[in-house]
Amino acid sequence: MVKRTARLVQIKCNNHSHALRHTHASILLLKGVSLAYISKRLGHKDITMTANTYSHVLKELEAQSEKESADMFYGMYS
Repeated sequence: MVKRTARLVQIKCNNHSHALRHTHASILLLKGVSLAYISKRLGHKDITMTANTYSHVLKELEAQSEKESADMFYGMYS
């Protein structure tokens, strides 16, 4: 379906459905959707599999949360 749509709109598409699946899950995580929901949506056997697969996104979210927390407390005491 992706290749057909790409042909219709005249763009070159080398992405496989797995890459789209991975991008979809990464975007959901970045938008704050729970890991448990994403794990179930992807059909993973458990949440650990999802956490391991998307650990790079989780690390990015953790760094973002650390910065937001620091900024919040800095703002309270300055």
